[in-house]
Amino acid sequence: MTEIARALQLVPELDAGAISVGAHAQNQVVLEDRFVSGFHCRLHVRDGRVWVKDLASTNGTVVDGSRVAEAEVSAGSTLRVGSQVLRIERDSPTAPAPLPGVITCDPVLGGALEMLRRAAPSRLPVLILGESGSGKEVAARAVHELSPRAGEAFVPVNCGAISPELAEAELFGHERGAFTGAVGSSPGAFGAADSGTLFLDEIGDLPPPLQVKLLRALEAGEIKPVGSPRPRRIDVRIVCATHRDLRKLVRAGSFREDLYYRLAGLSVELPPLRERKEDIVPLAEHFLAQEGDGVQRGFSADARSRLLAHRWPGNARELRHVVQLAVVLSDTATIRGSALRIDDGSRRCPEGSEAADPRELIDLRGRTLEQIEALAVRSAWERHRGQRGAMARELGIARSSLLRKLDELGLREPAPVAGG
Repeated sequence: MTEIARALQLVPELDAGAISVGAHAQNQVVLEDRFVSGFHCRLHVRDGRVWVKDLASTNGTVVDGSRVAEAEVSAGSTLRVGSQVLRIERDSPTAPAPLPGVITCDPVLGGALEMLRRAAPSRLPVLILGESGSGKEVAARAVHELSPRAGEAFVPVNCGAISPELAEAELFGHERGAFTGAVGSSPGAFGAADSGTLFLDEIGDLPPPLQVKLLRALEAGEIKPVGSPRPRRIDVRIVCATHRDLRKLVRAGSFREDLYYRLAGLSVELPPLRERKEDIVPLAEHFLAQEGDGVQRGFSADARSRLLAHRWPGNARELRHVVQLAVVLSDTATIRGSALRIDDGSRRCPEGSEAADPRELIDLRGRTLEQIEALAVRSAWERHRGQRGAMARELGIARSSLLRKLDELGLREPAPVAGG
C-alpha cells in the first residue's frame, strides 16, 4: 500500500496497538482530502493479522470495492479513504541485524545471520558452509563473540593445512619428548581453546584417521595429548566450516557420517558475494578504510560500476586484494575504475590454445603488494613498448608517478645528452 506501507514501517506502535488514518494532524497517517474525516479509520493487528476499522467516517471506508465497518486486509488489498486509494503491500525486506565484524546490508544474508545469532548463546555445534572467501571465519568469530565464551580464546585451525605427521599433536597437544623435535610440551588447539571456541576451518579436508580421534574427543569431552599417560577433560565449543559438500563426502565414504551429525548441530550456508550485490560496495569501502595511512579515500562512479559488474568468484577475499592493489596504483584519494585490476577472464585464451601469452598469466598468490605493483608496471611497460602515456592511462596513475615507478624499477631510459 504505498502510503500505508510507509506508515507501517515508520510507526512501530502498530505492533502494540494501532495507527489511525484521517485528515486531523494527530493521525499517524495524515491525508489532506476534503472527503476524508478527521479520524477516518484505524489499522490494527489482531492474531498476527492486519485489520482496518472505520471510525464512523462521513464517507465510509472501502476495502476492495466493498464498504466495511471492519475487515481484514492483506497484501494486494486496496483501501479507499475519501478520494484516496491506497494499496496494501508487504513491508520491503530490511537489512539483516549486524553481527560483530560482519559487514552486510543485503537482506539475502539475513536468514543465515539470524540463525547464527540465535545459536550463539548455546553449546550447539555450528557448521558454516560457503564458497572460499565468503566470510565463514568472520561469521564463526561472531558466533564466539555473541556467546558466553566471548572472554575466552577463539582458536582457528585450518584442517587442510595440518601436517599429516603432526596432525594429532597439533589438535590434541603433546608432552615433551613425545616425538623427535618435541623439546617442550604443547596444549594443542583443543587445549588452547579450553573454555573457549575451537574453529575447525575446511573440516572436509580432515584426514580419515583424525576424524576418528576427533569424534572420540567430542563424544567423551576429553583429549589425550601425544605422549601423555592419561586423558584430560576439555570444555570446548566447536564451530566448523567448509566449502565442500559434506553430505556428498559422506556418501562417497571419505567423511564419517557419525562425525558429520556430531558437528552439524546447526548448518548455515553463507551465499556467495555475487548473490549479495548490496554488500559489494560497502565491503569495498570497508577494505579501503582499513588501509590505515590516514587518507580518506572513496570510489568514483565508474569504479562502483565496475565493482558491481564483476561476479567475484573469489568472494570477499578477491575483493580485498583488488582494493589493496587499487590503493597502490592510485595517486589520488578517489579510486577510479581504471585502478581496479579485476580479472574478468577476458585475457585468458581457450583451453588448449597455442596463442596464450605467458606474460598475461601471472600467479599473484603469495606476493606482496609491492611485488604486485612491480609486476603491473613491468607488464604495462612490455605491452606498450615503453609508451608512457598509454602505460599511465592503463594503470590509472599520473605520468609523474609512472616516471618515479619506472626509475625505481630501472625501466626509464636516461634522457639523451645534447651534442656539442
